[in-house]
Amino acid sequence: MFSNRIRSLGPLLIAWVVLFGVRGDRTFAGVYEDLGTPVIGAWKQGAWVFWDPRLKRDLLWSQECSQDGAILYCLDIETGQVLEEYDIPAREIGDIRSSSDGTLYIKGVSGLTQPGNELLRFNPYRRTIERLGLPGTPRNRIASFTVGWDGNIYVGTHREGRLFRFSPFDHTWKDLGQVVPAPVLPRQHIWLQNIQQLSDKTILASVVRAPAAQVVAVNPMTGSFREVKPTQSGGYQIYGKDLIESTGSGIRFYDVQFQVKSEISYFTFDGADQFDTDTRFSLASIDNKNRAILRVGREVIRADLHQKRLKRCAKLPFEGIVLFTSDDRAVVVDHEANRFCVVPLDGRSPRTRSIGYKGKRGTQICGLNKTSDGIIYGTNIIGMHIFRHNPDTGITEDMGDVGWPGGEVYNVIEHKGRIYFGTYGGGYWGVYDPERPWSPDPETDGREPTANPYNFGRLGGEEPNSVNRPFEYVTGPQGRIFIAARANYRSVGGALVEFDPDTGNRKVFRDRKRSVQTVTADDTYIFAGTNIHGGRGSGDQADVATLFVHDPKTGTRIFEQEVVPEAKAIVSLRYNPSDQRVYGTTDTQVLFALDPRSFQVLGQWTIRSPGTPLAGVPEDVGMIHITAASDGCVYGVTSRDLFRFIPEQKRIEYLDTPPIPDLYQIVEGKPGVFFMAARSHLLKYRLQTPVYFR
Repeated sequence: MFSNRIRSLGPLLIAWVVLFGVRGDRTFAGVYEDLGTPVIGAWKQGAWVFWDPRLKRDLLWSQECSQDGAILYCLDIETGQVLEEYDIPAREIGDIRSSSDGTLYIKGVSGLTQPGNELLRFNPYRRTIERLGLPGTPRNRIASFTVGWDGNIYVGTHREGRLFRFSPFDHTWKDLGQVVPAPVLPRQHIWLQNIQQLSDKTILASVVRAPAAQVVAVNPMTGSFREVKPTQSGGYQIYGKDLIESTGSGIRFYDVQFQVKSEISYFTFDGADQFDTDTRFSLASIDNKNRAILRVGREVIRADLHQKRLKRCAKLPFEGIVLFTSDDRAVVVDHEANRFCVVPLDGRSPRTRSIGYKGKRGTQICGLNKTSDGIIYGTNIIGMHIFRHNPDTGITEDMGDVGWPGGEVYNVIEHKGRIYFGTYGGGYWGVYDPERPWSPDPETDGREPTANPYNFGRLGGEEPNSVNRPFEYVTGPQGRIFIAARANYRSVGGALVEFDPDTGNRKVFRDRKRSVQTVTADDTYIFAGTNIHGGRGSGDQADVATLFVHDPKTGTRIFEQEVVPEAKAIVSLRYNPSDQRVYGTTDTQVLFALDPRSFQVLGQWTIRSPGTPLAGVPEDVGMIHITAASDGCVYGVTSRDLFRFIPEQKRIEYLDTPPIPDLYQIVEGKPGVFFMAARSHLLKYRLQTPVYFR
C-alpha cells in the first residue's frame, strides 16, 4: 500500500539539475516520493432505516465519509451483509429523508475536492444518484431539510439562514428568502435547523446563532415569516398533526397554533416501577408508525398520545443511533464497535450483527510533526486516527482511532517521549505513550487511567464559551506546551492555553475578539497569530488578524499588532533559530519576518499561490504552513507550490512541482528531507543539492 513511488528521473536529468538547477521561476532541486495513504478506511457515520419499494424490505443505510468522496452503502438488517454501494460526490452525507414513494433525498456536504453542498436524490427503482444542486451563493450549504406534506423539499441553509423550496414535480428551485429575525450581524454564521412542515403547510425552523436559538414560522407560498416560541429549546418534532418536544421530565404536545395541548410526564408510566423525579428524558425520534419515542439511557420509551401515557418498550444492549423498522423493531447502530443490534419491541430477544462494510477511502492529513528520534507522526480529518512513519525503515503505521468521539485530530507534539494532541469537537486534549501498547478506551471516552491514548478532558473547561478546536502547539520555556485554540460555537473569543505535561494543569488565556490560530516560541516568549472569526454562529468582532506576544513568566500579553493590514488570519508562525527571526504567513498570501525582541516587522513578501483550506476549519482560510529548516531557510507549502525563503537573499524560491496538489503541513526529517501532506497522501521530498546548508 505504501510502495507507490515517484522515482528519480535518471542520471542524465539529475546531471542537468545539478549543473543548471533553475528553469523559469522554479528551481529543480530535489525528488518526490509518494509514501501512500497512511489511513485507509475513513469515518463511518450516520444510519438510516428505510423501506425499499423495489426490494420490498427495510434496509439499513450508512456511509463512509472522506475528503476523497463519500460512499453510501446499505446493509441487510438480518445479516449485516453489504448489499449495495454508491459513490457520492461529496465529503459526507449529512442526512437522508424518504418521500412517500420511497425516493431518498440526501444532504451532501462539500470537501476539499468535491462539489458537495447540494441536494442529492436516490431513485430506488433505477438505483441511481442524481445531483439536484443548491441555488444561492457558494457560501451556502444545507443545514437541514425535510420532505413536506405537499411533496416539496424544503431546505434551510448555513451561513445565511435562507429557506429554499425544491419541487420534484418540475425540478425547480425557489428562494424563499433569509427567514431570520433582525438583527443580522456582518459575517455572522446562521443555521436554519430542524426544518419541519406542519399540517397547515406552515414551515417551522430553528434559527441557530449567537446568542440563542429562535423559532420561525414561514409561509411557504410567500416567504413571509414570524417568530414563534412553541418550545423551550427548539428541539421539536412533528407528531401526526401536532408538534412535540422533550421537556426533560417527559414530553409536551402543541397544536399548529403553538398552543400547549397536553403533557406526559415521568409519573404517568405503566407499571409500578417509576422513574425518579430527577430522571431526564431525551426525544429519540418518531418511529415508522408515527409514534413518539424517548430514551432514558439505554431504555426505549413510547408515548401514547391518546391515553396520555408512557410505556417501556425495550432495553438497548449498547449506546448508539436508534432507528425503527416498518415492522416495529428498534435498530441501534454503534459505529465505534462496528456493530448494530435489532431489538424487537414486543419482548423478544435482540440480535447483534457486525457491520459488513470495510472502509475503502483515504482521508485528508491534518497534522504532521517530528519526534526527537526522527519518527514522523500525523493526524487526519474526518476520522480520529493517528499514524506514524519511520523514515529509516520506510514503514507507515496507522495506530487507529484515539477512542473518543469527534471529527479530527488537529496536530501532534512530542514532550519527553510522549505524543500530545488536540481534538475536535469539544476541544479535548490527549496523550499517547509509544512505550505502551495502543489501547484506546471508547467506553469511557479515554478517561480511564489505563487508556492509551488518554483523554485529559476539555482544554477550556466545561463552560459554554470554552475553546473548541486546538489548532497548533509549541513547547515553550519551562517545558510547558502552548496551544492555539479556536472559540466554541456561538462564542466570540478563542484562547492561548498553557498545559503542564508534568501535572496536567492548564491555564486559559482568553482572547475576547478573535480565535487563536497558530503559535511558535523562542527561549523567552510565545508568539501567537489570530484569525478574526469566533466560533461558528457568532458575529466577527474584529476586521484584521493580529500577532501577539505572550510572556509565560507573567502570564500576560505584552505586545499585539496588526502586522498585515488586510489579513483576516495569520495561518502559520515559526521561529527560525538560524537568523533568530519569527516568520509568519497570512490568508492574503503574505510571508513576513518579525524581530522577536523589538517586535518590528522586518519585511513582507508575496507568495504566488493561495493556501489549502482544511474543510471548514476555519472557513475560507487557505493554510500556508511553514517550517524552519536545518539549512537556515524557511520552507512552506501552498495549494500547488513548495517554496523556500532564503534569509540572506531576502527572496522566495519555488521548488519542484508536487505530484499531488493541495499541500497541507510540512516538517523536516533528516537535513534536506521534508515530509508534507497532499490530500490523503504523505509525500517525501529530498533535496538533491542542499546548497544552502550551513
